[in-house]
Amino acid sequence: MPPFPLDTRRSPFERANAYKKSALEEWEENSQYCGQDICVALKLVEARLRDETSDDKSAPLSTVVFELRITPDLCTPEGSVHGGVVPLIFDITTSSAINAAAKPGFWDNSHSSRTLSCSYLRPVKMGETVLIESELVALGKRSALTRGVMRKKGRNGQKGEACYTCEHDKVNTGNPPKI
Repeated sequence: MPPFPLDTRRSPFERANAYKKSALEEWEENSQYCGQDICVALKLVEARLRDETSDDKSAPLSTVVFELRITPDLCTPEGSVHGGVVPLIFDITTSSAINAAAKPGFWDNSHSSRTLSCSYLRPVKMGETVLIESELVALGKRSALTRGVMRKKGRNGQKGEACYTCEHDKVNTGNPPKI
């Protein structure tokens, strides 16, 4: 069951984590469900909103950061992340950035991808851990633009080199525009 409409009284962190939680609940309710089990492995570590009182509008509207350990089911036989897994990860994590910024009657319902463009800079190997940072760049009545970067996690938890990037354009399908 999708988490819509979102409970906008919840914190940005809880709203960003809503999709993952709904997928897990769906598995518990329906043993035939064969959905995106990557939601189990993704761990939300940070969610923040831009300070609306600040005059600086250069910061993203919201930012979410997930952590993911690369397991064999996400990899090619050669042991690196499969190219088709990268857009799936970004689809979930960048959409969570939109959920974090939702307000009552504004992006608190379903949304769909229009375009999802990924760049593959360097491979990530099985057993490595990545940090996926997703930013909400723009949010209008009907469309949104997010960006994501997936980096190897450094030895002390710091961000490492960028491995994959994306730009994700979404359309609001849940709330009709008010005319």
